[in-house]
Order: sequence, then C-alpha cells, then structure tokens
Amino acid sequence: MHESPLRRACLFALCPLALVSCAKIAPPLPPVVRVPEATQELRLIQTGGAAKLLFPLPSPEINAVLIHKQCGPVVPWDEEAASLNRVEVADLKLESPGVYAFVDTSTRADCRYAIRYVNDQKRISAFSNTRATASQPAPQAPANVKVQAAADRLIVTWEPPQLDVNGQPARVVGYLVNGSQMVSIPRFEDRDFAWGTAKTYRVQAVGQADNPLVLSTSSPEVTMTPVDTFGPPPPIGIVGLFSEGKVQLVWRPPDANDLKGFRIYRGLPPAPMQQIADLVTENGFVDQALPDEPGALYYQVSSIDQKGNEGEKSTPMRVERGGVGIANPHDRELAGSSGG
Repeated sequence: MHESPLRRACLFALCPLALVSCAKIAPPLPPVVRVPEATQELRLIQTGGAAKLLFPLPSPEINAVLIHKQCGPVVPWDEEAASLNRVEVADLKLESPGVYAFVDTSTRADCRYAIRYVNDQKRISAFSNTRATASQPAPQAPANVKVQAAADRLIVTWEPPQLDVNGQPARVVGYLVNGSQMVSIPRFEDRDFAWGTAKTYRVQAVGQADNPLVLSTSSPEVTMTPVDTFGPPPPIGIVGLFSEGKVQLVWRPPDANDLKGFRIYRGLPPAPMQQIADLVTENGFVDQALPDEPGALYYQVSSIDQKGNEGEKSTPMRVERGGVGIANPHDRELAGSSGG
C-alpha cells in the first residue's frame, strides 16, 4: 500500500517533536565557589598610642575585612578565633588610591595584626602577612612650630619632644612634615610656595623609621600667608671707571624674574653712603656730579623688584679718581663681559 504524500509530510514534521519530548534535561550546575586570595601587602604605622593598618582590596567582590589582633605570647593565627573587628568595605577609609586604612586606637607595644577578606559569597580568605607594633614607645608631638619667610623659601622650625608617650626620654630619629617630607633636624625649608597663598604645616616626630614606622601625633597646625617684602639680589661683576671727571659704572643683572631696576649709592668716607640714582633700568650708570672733596669714591648698587622691594646692596666698590674699581676681585671675569 502506498502512503499518500500528505501522510509522509506529517510524519516527517512530527518525528523531531517526538525526539525533543523524549530528551532528558540536566540539573543546573552549582555556582562556582570563589575564595578570596589573602594579601601579603598589609602595612602598619604606629602613631602615638594607635596602630594604623594599610591594605589593598584585591577585587570588587570583597564585602568586608576581618581585623585580627594578638598581644602577648606569639601563637599561630586561629581561623576559629573571633576577630577584633569586622569592617564593611563601605565603612573603610580610603588612605590613598587603592589603599584602605583601619585604625586601632588602643594598641600597645608588641601587638600583632593580620587581616582576612570576606567576599559576596561569605567566603573568607586565609590570613594576610603579620605586622607588629614596635617595643619602642612613640615620642610626644613636637611643639612651638613656627614659619618664617625668606626671599626664596619658607622656613619651618619646631622644638623636639623630650619625652615619649610613657613619660620616658624620647627616642627621635627624624621628623615628618605634612605627612610626606622626612627631615633629620628640626627645620624644614619649603621652596614650593607662592606669595600671597596660605600654606599650612604640621610636624610629627619619628621614633622608628621602618618595620613599623613609629610616629608621634601631629603638632598643632600652623598656617602662614607669606608676603613678599624681599628684593632681588644685587647685580654682579660691578666695575667703576673714572674718566674725564666722571665715573662710569657697569654690571651684570641678577637672576630675578621680577626685576624693575637698580638703585645707586655713593659715599666719601667717613660720610655714609647716599642714594644718587633710583630705578636705573640699564646695566650701567654714569655719575657726572662728583663731589668736590678729594679722595677715593665708594659705590654700591641694589636691585628693585616690581613691587618696589629693595634687595641687599652690593659690596662697596672703591674707585680712585684716575683709576678703575672692581666690587669683588672674584667677579673680574664676569665684569669683563658686562654691558653698559
């Protein structure tokens, strides 16, 4: 018997449906278990009676950090032991890009710390590397911080601490200014400033420089807004030549960005120096109104800035009537290339 074309078409269409209906559906795969990796980058800074722990967060899947602490005899870390603190990532302080901080305000000498991460699956990492507080107590904070302006720098000074936080003689190996500039003496010179712009300073004494870094608490902050009252340095290579009843002065200008001009002084000992010209804009001057009194003449030149501040006067230069004067013998080479 021959099947009709319609019957064959129907069988051909129904066979795949039958096969699909008979196939078995596999159970869903279990979720992948992700255990966070322990960090080996835990650091510790001891400040006064507090311990600051610094560490990275290795992945965005970390939800919390477990802080572990031991004081006393050294024993292995116990995964079943309760942690000192559990800190949610949202509550961590960002110390610097990629680095987070936790502060234990009740530490003491020879305490040890480690951390563990907790991820979004509540899986816990192994313990990090261990960091310990120092046996050396932190110094007390420096006192009497002062800031003084100079022509090209701000000078910060302070009194070193004499005692540590336990009231014993302090061990101080250096100082940390504004948390970044380390110096070995109680003085810091800051050349990175601008006139009229306030700068603030705080100082910490360093009791131990590393493993761990031991710092005092910060001194009170001192803020200064420097005012430019300093003139440029004097010109160099000053030469004076007496000829035909007048004195020709020439010099080289100082290295100053805000130079406006020069001020000229003349003296005839024992009389004091007197100003004879102001805001000379050339690198030279002709003194034509010489005094009638006989004897050698003395000259000094100072620089004036755009704000009218006068700098120090040059070394007095003696000019004999009928000779050449040079302000400083060491400037002869410079003087030879001076322009008038």
